Amino acid sequence: MPIYQRSEPDGPLRQGEITTGLRRVVLILEALAGGALSVDLETFPYAVLINQDCDLAQDHGTRARGGGATGLPNLLFLLAVPIDQFHEALPPGSDIWKRIIQNKDERYHVLERIPTDCDALGEGLPALGLDFKQCITLRTDEVLFRYKERSAQRRSRLTTPWAEHLSSRFAYYYSRVALPQDHDLTS
Repeated sequence: MPIYQRSEPDGPLRQGEITTGLRRVVLILEALAGGALSVDLETFPYAVLINQDCDLAQDHGTRARGGGATGLPNLLFLLAVPIDQFHEALPPGSDIWKRIIQNKDERYHVLERIPTDCDALGEGLPALGLDFKQCITLRTDEVLFRYKERSAQRRSRLTTPWAEHLSSRFAYYYSRVALPQDHDLTS
């Protein structure tokens, strides 16, 4: 059973879709403080779409029928980095790596290398690391425009059940409850 499937450039967006070259416009706050409007472009080499398939399919259908405003104004992406860079960014001497590479750490997720036959560009992609704290939203219209003009590329997507596994792990991380203190078992 393959973990990945080649992206369909003209098909609906899919949960677990891996994109390269996404960009977003960023306000330069120093200029804004002085009353000027100045922007910069931030580029994300790798990102994984995390919205639910049903929402993405409904949005695609509405747009295909020429509908106006859709129910999905923004897309949520997890930022990803090649696994070697991901590993280097972890605290030194930590035993966390063993949990991460088994997808057993609640904050992190890893994806194995994407073979050339599962990549829409036929190049393949490296193994990727994701930190659930590193996510962005982008306007759906803007993302679709960038795909159309090819400044961002839809490359591959996770298949079932791997897409759902990533989604449930991400949801678990964001639904955790912060406690004011841990249980004291020393008394």
